[in-house]
Amino acid sequence: MLIGTWSGAGNVGDELLTGWAIRQVRARGGDLVVTSVDPATTRRIHGPVATVPWGIRPLPRDVRVDAVVVGPGGIIQDTSSVWSLPAHLARALHARRRGLPVAGVGLGAEPLRRGISRRLVAAAFSGAVGVTVRDEESAAALAGADVAARVAPDVVFDEVGPADRVPAEHRRGLVVAAGPHVRPGRLRPARRRLVADPVDEVAAAVEAVAAHVEGPVTLVAFRGERDREWLARLAARVPGARLDDGTDPGRARRLVTGAAAVVSSRLHPCVLAVAAGVPCLAVSTQAKV
Repeated sequence: MLIGTWSGAGNVGDELLTGWAIRQVRARGGDLVVTSVDPATTRRIHGPVATVPWGIRPLPRDVRVDAVVVGPGGIIQDTSSVWSLPAHLARALHARRRGLPVAGVGLGAEPLRRGISRRLVAAAFSGAVGVTVRDEESAAALAGADVAARVAPDVVFDEVGPADRVPAEHRRGLVVAAGPHVRPGRLRPARRRLVADPVDEVAAAVEAVAAHVEGPVTLVAFRGERDREWLARLAARVPGARLDDGTDPGRARRLVTGAAAVVSSRLHPCVLAVAAGVPCLAVSTQAKV
């Protein structure tokens, strides 16, 4: 089974999703191949696992799969770039042409602006075994492409177990998981369209919240390098703040679930906090958050 996650890209949320998928398939006796931006990083985090490159390139000739899963995670959209949708759906489209089963798991979706985008999505999921999305808005967006989807909780909710639900009196510190977002565009790479709030204003807001929380301020880079650079600037302006680079998804998860409070512009810190009963302030204009 080919699992179409976005592993190896430095995104803690995507690694949590990838880990969940690996465990689900293996627990049922299945073999899997994971799409990865950086196979070495994927194996460092998840151990020995077969990988193929993420994107529109065909599968290597020595790789044979019997089914393709789009997800878990990812956003079906055509606003960030003309390349996003083909990269997400290429393997599913190829599987459909070969008559292989396709499913979508834990997806997000935004209203598609172009007719060709809607046709691509319809072709990828035509006759799918099933498609689940994480909210009603995503289901409505896929319905616009004639794809029926069922709403189910984000699978990262399943990553929080009893050991992660720390009693309130034992939680300490403020965790901040934030960073730049990408302006809509077509051809320019996302890294060249990043927008972030002024660091000085954010630092003042973080200090105001931290004044009501006992313990340290920890800045966690859930979105990899994109967040690390901005958070390093923020750490220099918040006295005593420490930066976690987000390269260990398990540690990032424990930091969130053990915190007294969380401030986040990223989806999965919010999911982890809510699942663990940690007060969370979501600060984002992104529909998924």
